[in-house]
Amino acid sequence: MVTVNEYLDLIIPQYKTSEKFMRWNRVLFQPFVNTQNLLNSLDEYFDINTAVGKQLDILGDKVGAKRLLPFQPENGLDPLLKDEDYRFLIKATVLKNIWHGSNEGIYEIWSNLFNNIWLSLSDNQDMTITVLIIGNISELQKQMVKNGLIVPKAQGVKMYYAFSIPPIYSYDQNEDYFKGHDEGNWLEFK
Repeated sequence: MVTVNEYLDLIIPQYKTSEKFMRWNRVLFQPFVNTQNLLNSLDEYFDINTAVGKQLDILGDKVGAKRLLPFQPENGLDPLLKDEDYRFLIKATVLKNIWHGSNEGIYEIWSNLFNNIWLSLSDNQDMTITVLIIGNISELQKQMVKNGLIVPKAQGVKMYYAFSIPPIYSYDQNEDYFKGHDEGNWLEFK
């Protein structure tokens, strides 16, 4: 953050003793310092991971994501998204906007946008795809997935979804996302 004093320190010593001149310069420099500080912080204000409220609304508008869901969520959940769920939807909309149509392309984009949620696609070779999502996502986010707002899909392809909190049960495995019988969680197909 820039301060007015940094600019006042650049004034030559001959004029630093003039109180009126220094006050006048302080008033003159302040709007420029405020503008520079605002410009320096715009990236932070509109970073998808840190933006809140109106900033998220602006980002959502730019990518085509609306805060109000186009469906009524189950279990009495509000269709007007809170910031965390809206951030999830904005990231997914970005994913859909830049996806080129292949299942392989989804993985690269997904890992860049959702670094704490793992995705696995299984092409069933019958115009259906099974999607496994492993990570801590809210019930509302699960409903957005099931309603086709999160994972991009090709036209005419039916999606089946499975959700789990890591690690998931996998016979004789011991990795971050897959553990054996004693530690792994069962999949929840919906």
